[in-house]
Amino acid sequence: MPNCNDIPAAKDLKNKTPFDVQGPSGIIQFSPFRITRGEGRQKWHLAIDGFCNGEPSHGVQYHVLYKGAELGATMKPIKQMENGWQARLETIIPNPEFWGES
Repeated sequence: MPNCNDIPAAKDLKNKTPFDVQGPSGIIQFSPFRITRGEGRQKWHLAIDGFCNGEPSHGVQYHVLYKGAELGATMKPIKQMENGWQARLETIIPNPEFWGES
């Protein structure tokens, strides 16, 4: 994924740090406003509500980068806004360092 910014660590997502998502139509910039971590056996699951500058497609494969690793993701459009879309991005990041556990 050339020229994509990595998804920031969980603590930085709470600071609403934007990141890039690679989709079928190119790169979308995603600005988070709420993150939810899974629990128990789903503890690596991450759901992020935020705003994006492109129209997300439900059921399409997206990708985010973390430390150079390409991770699969899905995005669900929530509501069209004046300057983009409100959406939910979901992915699995099984890296303790991302979660601040290393």
